[in-house]
Formats: sequence, C-alpha cells, structure tokens
Amino acid sequence: MSELFFGLLEREGVPTHFVRRLSDREMLTRRLEIIPCETVVQNVVAGSLAKRLGRTEGEELKSPFVEFYYKSDPLSDPLILSRACDSRSDGERGRHQTIRAMALKVNEVLRRFLDERGVVLSISNSSSPSSWKDLLGDEICPDHVQVLGQDDSAEARQGSIPPRLGWRRRGIPRDAAGG
Repeated sequence: MSELFFGLLEREGVPTHFVRRLSDREMLTRRLEIIPCETVVQNVVAGSLAKRLGRTEGEELKSPFVEFYYKSDPLSDPLILSRACDSRSDGERGRHQTIRAMALKVNEVLRRFLDERGVVLSISNSSSPSSWKDLLGDEICPDHVQVLGQDDSAEARQGSIPPRLGWRRRGIPRDAAGG
C-alpha cells in the first residue's frame, strides 16, 4: 500500500523518501533527518476535533482543516502552533508554511485518488517532513488515514469514526478493505 501511495505522490510532484519495495513488509527509503512536526489534515470532523470545536462527528468540512503536532512519544504528541515547527527545523523561518503546503498537496492527491474509487478521505496524516529537500518521510498505511464510503451520510458517520479507524468502506469487511 505504501508503494502505491508513494508512487502516486511522486507522480503528482510530492517528493518522498521512498526508493523501492523490498518485500511485502519492507521498503527501501532514503535516510532522512525527520523534523518532529507531524501534520494532520481533516476533511471530515472526527475525534478530538469534534470535541474541541463542538462540531458533529462525520460532518464534512468545506475546506481541509490542518493541525500540527510535536512528534514525541513521551509527551503523547501534543498539538502545537504551526510556527513551532520552525523552531524544530533549525529555526528556518516560514518552514511551517512549506510543511502545511506539502500536507495539503498530499491530502489533495490522496483525496482525488480515493474519491475516484468511491472512498472519502476523512483524515490524512502527512507525518514528518525531513530537513533534506522537503521530502515526505513516513509510511502510508491504514493506521495513518481514515476513509469512509462515499454514500455514508453525515448522520451515518456520526459517532462511527473511532480514532485510527483505518480503512472502512461501506459493505466491505475491514480485512477485505486492506485494514
């Protein structure tokens, strides 16, 4: 799955760290110094966003909502201001704008690809950009995206988007959908 999405992103002009697939569970990547700034782009209200903004889960957003998190397991990946990414990337001013633009491009490409297949991209997690040539570096797997069937209404979606849902497509068991 990562190979498919990284190839798609590369063809659409998003540089990644992916080199090639080695086996069903391994891939060769470029060595990167990761900036510990994770981006999450939401197209549909879910999880903590619903709680923080008082919005209904499953509600489709008019435009993608971008959030930044500091990648730190000991701190439980806290939500941060976008400008905090500048301080995490050797203090380069405006770096957060580049990271945000990359996250929105990844979201746009994945959203279009999945939409053509009858799947709504709820959340895309662009994860960490690198300090080297703005390459996207992480894995793309069901744990990093949330999707819904296109025919799922906002009412049907409400309360049905648990954290880290992974792949969910109407009428298809989770295992059969790749998750």
